[in-house]
Amino acid sequence: MRVEAGTVWQLSDTGRMDALDTSAQLAELRQRIDHMLDRLASNTRLTTAGLGSVDPSSVPSGYVLQLALGPLDSLIAAMRLTRSHKYVLMLRMVQRLHQAG
Repeated sequence: MRVEAGTVWQLSDTGRMDALDTSAQLAELRQRIDHMLDRLASNTRLTTAGLGSVDPSSVPSGYVLQLALGPLDSLIAAMRLTRSHKYVLMLRMVQRLHQAG
């Protein structure tokens, strides 16, 4: 019996489903994951290089890889920028605790 997405089985009150083989759909699931990673890379500042889905042998040089990781670097820098003020406050707190005793 071929099983596809959305297939529903009606079982009687004493019906059982002991084994269900969904291995035929594994290739389709893997393709769907690749599709979702491609959408993520195109809609955010995460690139395919940043997601780790780029084959290193297909990149001609390290400079090309560094340029591909540029948007990810700017995303990380922006995320660190929001915490920079908190780091200053943490240092002041440590200094005041040290002065107090």
